[in-house]
Amino acid sequence: MIAIISPRATVTRGVRALEPEGFIADVVRQGRLYFRAQRYAEAFTVLEMSDDPEAAYWLARCLERLGRIDEAIEALRALIADERASTLADRARRDLEFITWKRDFLERKSRGDGR
Repeated sequence: MIAIISPRATVTRGVRALEPEGFIADVVRQGRLYFRAQRYAEAFTVLEMSDDPEAAYWLARCLERLGRIDEAIEALRALIADERASTLADRARRDLEFITWKRDFLERKSRGDGR
């Protein structure tokens, strides 16, 4: 009898994995977990694998945490315009308002006129 193993399968310590190395079953969930663990760069890398609106939301949040405020603002605007976003669009609007305020505040503060 011959054992046939698919080219995607790997064998590790007697356990056969059917997924390729680096496989992620739920990109959004994995990205959220990295985000909550404050591993924003890793979350960003995982989330950019998906075109799901929820992934786009968390991607924008990662951009903000990575200090890429203008990119986060653009990502939130794109999400708001995405017809698939539904309830996430409301959340993105609130976040957009705050992040825009934060950017403006930091700019005023760096000029010395922040309050």
